[in-house]
Amino acid sequence: MKSKRKINLKLIFIFFLIFCKSYGKPPDLIPLPQEAKWGKEIGRIEGKKVVLITSPDEKNSYTTLAIKDFLNKAKATVILSEKGDGEVIIYLGQLENKENIRNSDKFKKLEKSVNPLMLQESYYMKIENRKGKIIIEIAGGGSEGNYFGAQTLKQIIFPEPNKDAPLYEVEIYDWPKFRFRGVIEGGGGRWSHEQRMSFLEFMGEHKMNYFLYIPKGDSKVRREWRKPYSEEEMAQFKEEIALALRKKINFAYGLNPALSAHCGSEKTFKTIIDKFEKFRAIGVEHFGIFFDDILPLRQSKQDREMFSSAAEAHAYLANRLYRYLKSKNPRTLFFFCPTPYWSIENFGYFKVIKEMLDPDIAVGWTGKGVAPFSITLDNAKKFYEITGHQIGLGDNYPVHGDGLCMGTLRNRDPRLFEYIPAFVSNPAWSRPTMTSIPLATIADYTWNPLNYDADRAWEVRIRRFGGSEFYPYLRTLCEMYKEGWPKFDKPDPLAIKRSNLNEAWKKNANLIPHLVEVEKEYQWIKEATSVIKNKFPNKTFVDEIKRGGYFEKLISHAEEGIEKCKKVNEAIKSGNKEIINATMDDLMKFKFTH
Repeated sequence: MKSKRKINLKLIFIFFLIFCKSYGKPPDLIPLPQEAKWGKEIGRIEGKKVVLITSPDEKNSYTTLAIKDFLNKAKATVILSEKGDGEVIIYLGQLENKENIRNSDKFKKLEKSVNPLMLQESYYMKIENRKGKIIIEIAGGGSEGNYFGAQTLKQIIFPEPNKDAPLYEVEIYDWPKFRFRGVIEGGGGRWSHEQRMSFLEFMGEHKMNYFLYIPKGDSKVRREWRKPYSEEEMAQFKEEIALALRKKINFAYGLNPALSAHCGSEKTFKTIIDKFEKFRAIGVEHFGIFFDDILPLRQSKQDREMFSSAAEAHAYLANRLYRYLKSKNPRTLFFFCPTPYWSIENFGYFKVIKEMLDPDIAVGWTGKGVAPFSITLDNAKKFYEITGHQIGLGDNYPVHGDGLCMGTLRNRDPRLFEYIPAFVSNPAWSRPTMTSIPLATIADYTWNPLNYDADRAWEVRIRRFGGSEFYPYLRTLCEMYKEGWPKFDKPDPLAIKRSNLNEAWKKNANLIPHLVEVEKEYQWIKEATSVIKNKFPNKTFVDEIKRGGYFEKLISHAEEGIEKCKKVNEAIKSGNKEIINATMDDLMKFKFTH
């Protein structure tokens, strides 16, 4: 009996090992696909001959080039062919039988689930092992879907920076919930051309499709709005817009002339149109006019005579601009930011906007408040009802002035897309690499809000950004600098351990076990911060954190915390209750803020 039991246990163990090898953990993706059925591990791309067979539309496309590029990085040999035999065969823009997905049952399934305006961005993907060959199908509802499917494949192959992984059998049906998902470069700073180009790369990889340019740090969109851009500046914009188009991103240009615009003036209209025309000539189809962060006043004698209110003046100018642009290009989309952009109160301003603003113009909103703790479906519905227009949400997260915020998006209703087609985020003013950590969680939410898990998205982004080796260190740095203006994040491990120590102190319980944990956490924070500062390979990220002394600030705080813990420990050893209480009081008042 004993020997039989040993044999049975051995067989179970062998089966367990085989099962784990065949059914290991599939890669975590951002954004999370709407539907994904994962199967067993089927091998690696590395070193294999890959035949890439594309639909006619994708033969020389940017998506095809992008796939070839990341397969080459995985050390595969890639052959572009109309047919062929390889260890791996990838069909792009079509199914394996070369059928257009729009003629297939698979597309009918997508049609039932997807907003018709977003069918172009939907895609079907299948990876399977068939008699020793890996067959991959990527078929989108349009070129956008093909590109987004390719980005999913890239994430499957590379779960960490420059580190490829085994493939798994999978069947994916995927599509976005928000029509426009992206970023508004609109804070007090202004990114450099190189930073903007790098960030557009990040956006494309994470299926974000909207970039609105209106930074307050660019005087030519606000105080000096009449001033034209130089040839060099326009050449840089042209390069950025071309990259955005390749990445399936709508590049939008906004202007805020509110401080000095005469809304009824022909000269004002012509000056703005001349500037917009320069951007229209290099590929921009989305424009916006902003009247935010000002007093709602009519700026000129002519406006005071023509209009009964600032709202009427604002609507008049917005309508003229939009209708002109629409006459030049029927695909034009236009965005209007009202003066009370943070409200859900039915001011007289909004009554005028509802009545006078062209119904096709989207109206900007930040939620109830400038940087709200939560944005609810009820509040979105109310704003929609009082304005009568589609909403463009400009979420003031993760912007934190010129400081750091490396947390995760929380407290946004999963059904906001029912009233809000556009969700754009206001990122860090001068740290686009750092801000990509919370922005990836926003990419996850805006693509698949019904299945959004804030902690999952955050952890996956940190791991994908830093790799497994640096994950625990980078996560700790992010924990300490995760809070943004909405202040909706969870307590960090240090705060939890300090809270436990404080409770023990209040109850007159044994402090030592909790004190040891708090001191250990300070030691770990010091170590983790030093590792990222001195050893993290992404030097752009490190330089962004160095600016402002954020490494030194956290290391200094941890060292001071360690010393305060030691003083409490010495006080406990002395047995003097008065000294214990004094040192504990000092430690509990000692908190990290940024």
